[in-house]
Amino acid sequence: MPDGGQELKRRTFLQGAASAGALTLISEWPKVGLAANESVFKIRLNGMDLWLDRETGSLVYLASRATGVLLEGTRGQSGLLDLAYPTKEFGPLRLASRFSKARAHQEGNSVTIKWELLGPSRSDFPLPEGHVGAQVEVRAAADGRSVILSCRIENHSKAPIPQILFPDFWGLTPSNGVEGTQLRLARGVVRPFT
Repeated sequence: MPDGGQELKRRTFLQGAASAGALTLISEWPKVGLAANESVFKIRLNGMDLWLDRETGSLVYLASRATGVLLEGTRGQSGLLDLAYPTKEFGPLRLASRFSKARAHQEGNSVTIKWELLGPSRSDFPLPEGHVGAQVEVRAAADGRSVILSCRIENHSKAPIPQILFPDFWGLTPSNGVEGTQLRLARGVVRPFT
């Protein structure tokens, strides 16, 4: 659990799979690049369309030709990173991308999203001294079919962070039914709807 002054790194691999019931992330669509829409940053990596909210850096859309729409969120109803940040005054306090201001930068086949200060879920309670920042990198894997998400959290506060949700796929849809939808991640398979 990262306490003040500690840094945590985590990586998640979204990988295509040919078997039924898996989230297959393979497509032949052309690369999209930056979107004309000012509120959304769009990128296509290894056939996967990812749309990020330009203000918060939260993931609002995830799709591929093979699976269709996997995640569809809205402003305020999307996420990418969520941390438990309990305080003496309010135990269930959260710090999350959806409460924060982000900067996104695309370079080649990757996008870096940076939050200098992760915002709290409530603003009517005093926060511990210091701040918590984070950076997420989303990049195309060399295999041509996977996308890698990595996260670095910097806790410059005096409070611990006992829980980290990354990636926070708020808005995930059951693309292959409630029972059949799987996320194939680096540490195993997750069935998010069962």
